[in-house]
Amino acid sequence: MTDIIEVDGATPEPVCSHGKTAGNCVKCKDAKRKRDERFKRSQQKNAATQATEQLWWESNRALLTPEALAEMVAQDEYVRDLLFSMETVENVKELDPELVYIIEGFVKEHSVVHLGPIRKSTDIPYDWSVRKYWANSDLLQKLKAENEQTAVYVTYGYLSTLPDHIVYEFLMKKAGWRHDKVADLLGYRSNFNRPGTLCY
Repeated sequence: MTDIIEVDGATPEPVCSHGKTAGNCVKCKDAKRKRDERFKRSQQKNAATQATEQLWWESNRALLTPEALAEMVAQDEYVRDLLFSMETVENVKELDPELVYIIEGFVKEHSVVHLGPIRKSTDIPYDWSVRKYWANSDLLQKLKAENEQTAVYVTYGYLSTLPDHIVYEFLMKKAGWRHDKVADLLGYRSNFNRPGTLCY
């Protein structure tokens, strides 16, 4: 039970079981932090058993602050607008040359998300996206270890940047870039044993 300390001319302040006033007890703050962490872990564990990817994402989004969620949604919308432009433009060199500069600058600033066939870990199966990766803690950790952008996608379902394989296809096929120039932008190296492929 919380006691009350009365101070002349002031509103009584509640006192915790450690004899400290509210908000000034290090032990109570630490206990609250641990409770919050346990709750978050249990929420994530429960979410991992969900039947669908969408439920997994929604359960994780529920743990975000409104500000963090709004920021992720805004970034995702911008990325999807870029993807739409990349998909719909036919002759980028003549009709929208500035789009190439926008994509190049965006990738330099935000890197890429690994959703395609290019992955750091050879232990990640090529068809991971059609598996219940959220219910496989080992696979989920490997995906999160790819980079921060991939971790955001597999945890929350939001794109914080452009997918690497889409950038590659766009710059090679629509912008006419050389393979080595695209590899350099994406931070990959060419696989000399298999010309035309990328790897880490």
